[in-house]
Amino acid sequence: MTLLLDVWERIVRYLASHRGLMWLLLGVVVATLVMLARRLEFKEQIADFLPVDEQYRRSMQLYQEVGGGDRVVLLFTEGTSERLVKAVERYGELLEARDTARWVIDTWQPRVDAEGIAEVVEFVYSHLPYYLEESDYQRLDSIDVTQRLDEVRRLLASPAAVVMQPVVQHDPLGMGRHIGEMLREMQPEMNLVQREGYLFTRDTLTCLVSLTSPFGSSESGRNAALVELLEEVADEVAAEQGVEVRATGAPVIAVGNSRQIRRDTWLSATIALVLILALLLGSLRSVKSLVLVVASVGFGMLFGLGMLSLVRDSVSLIVVGLTSVLLGIAVNYPLHYLCHVRDGGKAREVVVPLVVGNVTTVGAFLTLVPLEAVAVRDLGLFAALMLVGTIVFVLGFLPGIVGGEYSLDSRNSRNSLDSRNSLDSLNSLNGLNSSLGRFWRRGALLAVIALVTVWMGWLSLETRFDSDLNHLNYMSEGQRADLQTLAEMAGQKEGCVAVYLTAEDVEGLEAQDRRLDSLRASGMIEGMRNPARLMPSVGMQRERLRRWQQYWTEAEREGRFSYAAFRKEAVRAGFAADAFAPFERLLGMTEADTCTIEDFAPLTGTLLANLVRPATGQVVAQLTVPREHVEEVERQTGAFDMTSLNGRVLGAMTDDFNYIGLACSLIVLLFLWLSFGRLRLALLAFLPMAIGWVWILGLMQLMDVQFNIVNIILATFIFGQGDDYTIFVVEGLLDDQRRGVVPGRGHDSTLRRFRRSILLSAAIMFVGIGALILARHPALHSLAEVTIIGMGVVVVMAWVVPPLLFEYFDTNYRK
Repeated sequence: MTLLLDVWERIVRYLASHRGLMWLLLGVVVATLVMLARRLEFKEQIADFLPVDEQYRRSMQLYQEVGGGDRVVLLFTEGTSERLVKAVERYGELLEARDTARWVIDTWQPRVDAEGIAEVVEFVYSHLPYYLEESDYQRLDSIDVTQRLDEVRRLLASPAAVVMQPVVQHDPLGMGRHIGEMLREMQPEMNLVQREGYLFTRDTLTCLVSLTSPFGSSESGRNAALVELLEEVADEVAAEQGVEVRATGAPVIAVGNSRQIRRDTWLSATIALVLILALLLGSLRSVKSLVLVVASVGFGMLFGLGMLSLVRDSVSLIVVGLTSVLLGIAVNYPLHYLCHVRDGGKAREVVVPLVVGNVTTVGAFLTLVPLEAVAVRDLGLFAALMLVGTIVFVLGFLPGIVGGEYSLDSRNSRNSLDSRNSLDSLNSLNGLNSSLGRFWRRGALLAVIALVTVWMGWLSLETRFDSDLNHLNYMSEGQRADLQTLAEMAGQKEGCVAVYLTAEDVEGLEAQDRRLDSLRASGMIEGMRNPARLMPSVGMQRERLRRWQQYWTEAEREGRFSYAAFRKEAVRAGFAADAFAPFERLLGMTEADTCTIEDFAPLTGTLLANLVRPATGQVVAQLTVPREHVEEVERQTGAFDMTSLNGRVLGAMTDDFNYIGLACSLIVLLFLWLSFGRLRLALLAFLPMAIGWVWILGLMQLMDVQFNIVNIILATFIFGQGDDYTIFVVEGLLDDQRRGVVPGRGHDSTLRRFRRSILLSAAIMFVGIGALILARHPALHSLAEVTIIGMGVVVVMAWVVPPLLFEYFDTNYRK
């Protein structure tokens, strides 16, 4: 170690004495890194942070298509139904003029497609035998033909005649009465009230118009432009018509989240920047020192991006955005160096803890690289490279830039005095040493820490992941109410969850028919959009056509029914002789009259558009399941909902971070052992992190703070920060011991100087991320909660535990 320090000192002295060469070298390195960093492309995909496989991606795509993930719904409220209709028409006119990119106007269809519905009804009833079950034939035997024809005549004289005419022409006997209910269930919008073709809620106080975002729900940037367009038109309609227009749906919620994150980030960043600058200026009392700190971490970030570009073509913007957290670690290095030498310490004294802390932290971040999630791998690599770049600048260029202001050889009493005056405000906790001293020998404080650790360990057993990603979405009360309206529009009942059952073909869904019917009969399924009911497989078609042919053949043979007799009865009832010709054609259907998936185009292109993929034959059933029965239904059918899907992903993340915790621990302990040369000292530096992690988990449970996909990454950062702090404290103890200085006391104490820089670093981390406690967005707020808990614990552990145990871990220590 001494040899390495000597080599470092010779290099630093050479650069300090050849400043022109040093600045040229720095300029060349920076220019090279800038050119490398410019090669990177930046993308924004939150799914990159998930350890997802191809099955998860397919399921998410399915959710987007079936669950309406790309749907935007406009709600027109605060007016009579007539005023709302006029407002919808005016909205369409303005949208036609404003939507120059033709994002949604080409698919603008505020009225129900009556022709499309009629075509669906016509197709279904023209294939009536496909949909009849045994119970329908049993009911047919009890039908009075004369009475039924009277019902048909009255029905055709009612306002519903336009819709019902194709129904009764194909099914004059009313065999398929359940088909109408099945169609309504497949098209939940039919459950809403129609006025002049417009859809209203049942109280007719809200008119709804659906749009489809061409950008899905994940492209929040482009959706933001779409939502802005819709809001501009809405404001103009509100001003003209006095009707409120609100947009909702997954794309709108995503844009709202993005806006809230932006607002929260600007607010917290502004507050944090002001406070951090005040802390640095108040502590360093030098604009030059402040610039050097910024330059150090800036070089580190540039180094990380430049080196990353050599192995990656693109990187997530979210990874770069997490730089604000990484800065809390990277800023340690220039702060420790500047604070130490300004306080009169030798520069060489701070090299070992800086390098050891850097190596252990870099090793901890590199444990992220083997993980499956792309963005997490990039984050681990970028964090490691950024910290390497920062330490290279601090130890390679900073001494030469500082020049003769700080001595490499001896302590400077004047700087010690100046530093004492400027940093004493951050060292008030040093007084703890005097009070702690009374307890060290009695072991009382050790007993308290042990008892609290046991208690925290017991609490930590209950610490859980929050697997519901909806809890990371920001929604106002108005948006929640609008989403409830959408759920009703989609046929989803309150307290129920949409569950999806996929199959490679229709036969796969038909194999689940009995189980689904059983679950529905028991109340575990409230509703069901099952395409197999409207698009039976060829095998099912043949089976039902055989039953159809058998029934009418037997009925005619036994004299129970003949079409000739039925036509005569219809003519007597006032119908034309060919009024029920479509029914006559159905009677002639045989097993050969089957349909392929292509023949079902009138359904797959409309009613079943999101449930069937004609190209592959894959089908999806959407089940409406009470929340308390979701687990059982999924267990029996193999279906999934978004919560369980994300739960499986977060379960994989839990396994990943269990690995990270173990790998980080082993790497840190190994490097500590190698650097200190004694296992006892390595354990002394490692123990505060182990105890601190137990305390963090326990406090999170005590304060009802849960891990989620966002803040779990921050937990790793805090671990790395605690690693740096404890290394500096142990190095300070060892240096004070070697020089015969009482640790933490007197202005000549290395431990005292290290503690001051630790406090400043922790304060920056507290302020930088802790300011997010003001955020209204739950994901950002959770970051601040974990930061406040984690940083508080690691500072206390680094401050208290190593000095408390030093005399027991190092037999050479004497007070």
